[in-house]
Amino acid sequence: MGLGVTLIAFVMAVAVYLTLRRDARHTWLPMATSLFDVTLISAANFSYAFVADPHQATNSKVTFDTYFIALGATCLRYDKRVAFVAGTAAMVQYAASLVFIYNRWPLEMSMSAESVFNPYGRFQWSDHISRLILLLTATALCVFVVGGIQRQRKLSNADALTGVFNRRFFDDYFASEMERAMRFKSTVAIAMIDVDYFKQFNDRFGHAAGDVALRRVARALQLAVRRSDLVARYGGEEFVVLFREASLDQAVELVERIRQEIQSVPHTIGDARPVHITVSAGVASWPEDGPTIGDILATADRRLFVAKDSGRNRVEGRAATPAATTMRFA
Repeated sequence: MGLGVTLIAFVMAVAVYLTLRRDARHTWLPMATSLFDVTLISAANFSYAFVADPHQATNSKVTFDTYFIALGATCLRYDKRVAFVAGTAAMVQYAASLVFIYNRWPLEMSMSAESVFNPYGRFQWSDHISRLILLLTATALCVFVVGGIQRQRKLSNADALTGVFNRRFFDDYFASEMERAMRFKSTVAIAMIDVDYFKQFNDRFGHAAGDVALRRVARALQLAVRRSDLVARYGGEEFVVLFREASLDQAVELVERIRQEIQSVPHTIGDARPVHITVSAGVASWPEDGPTIGDILATADRRLFVAKDSGRNRVEGRAATPAATTMRFA
């Protein structure tokens, strides 16, 4: 039985490894693998009641201790929900197997020779309540640890003012996305987005109002993009959005929708009349606009300046050359 469980775990590990090697990003994978871990342990422990001795299923020390390895591994998922759900599943599955085995076999025997010398010990509810408390404690610790890790990652990867990702994280993420796009012959697009007349806005309403405006723009960007996209503050009043598996035309359409959304929302600042903030954007993509990260960033930045020189509050998604056709949105 132990060999069979080990083989199942090995096959599952290989399958997960091959899935990750193909760079298939499935949001359900961390939860699924953690639930598989605790369920495999529960199934192995429960099977001992049928292939060996019911007392082995209820009093096993080696198999039960494996729960703590599985729960500790949930910390590597960096998701508090995974740690909580896996720990809850372990407690529920273990308690359910105890109830079933207790009702199926006579475990609480008298102090006979058979019960005294049973190599797996006697069944006592107090022991198993202690085990459930230990699982609960381990689950709480894992959730606490993951919460701390998440806070540290957010502090190191997020922009302090707006809450979106910072430039350092964007640079690393963009590099990995370019590698993925080249490997799978896919596409990746970016948009450089700049808040129009932000210096004049600060001079008129103050830096505190400017900070509020930047946070609102960042929030609007986060709500407008897809879950697979990434928003980062590139510097000052400039943001960058990375669109995974999007062509240039698709990215331009998405950014134009974002521009209209930001323009349509009035911003109330003190007693002054509501102010409408606008943005300009330049969009570039791989492989249309160059083979390297530097080429894509330079092209997007150049198109952003074209959008600003053309009157602002617009999106540029075509090369700024006399022979090229410029795509403009009023």
